[in-house]
Amino acid sequence: MKELYQLEAQNQYKGKVMLIDLDMEIILFFKDRRRRDVDNYNKLALDSLEGIVYENDEQVQKLTVEKRISVEDPRIEIKINKIKKNE
Repeated sequence: MKELYQLEAQNQYKGKVMLIDLDMEIILFFKDRRRRDVDNYNKLALDSLEGIVYENDEQVQKLTVEKRISVEDPRIEIKINKIKKNE
C-alpha cells in the first residue's frame, strides 16, 4: 500500500522536497460507514510522502485528520502548508 501511495504522490506532486516545518491536513473519504482506525491511515500517508514532498515526517508540526463518507468517490485528500515563522 505504501508503494501505491508513493506512486500517486510522485504523479501529483511536481515541487521540490521541502525542508521546512509543515502543517498538514488529511481528509479520508470512505465509501461506507464501517468503523476504521484513522491513525493507521495518517501514518501511512505521512511515511509515503517522505523524500517526495518533504525530507522527513518529523517536519510535520501540526496534523489534522478528518474522516468523511463519499460513496461515489472514496479517496484521500492531503493539504500541506508551510508554517509561518511567528506561529
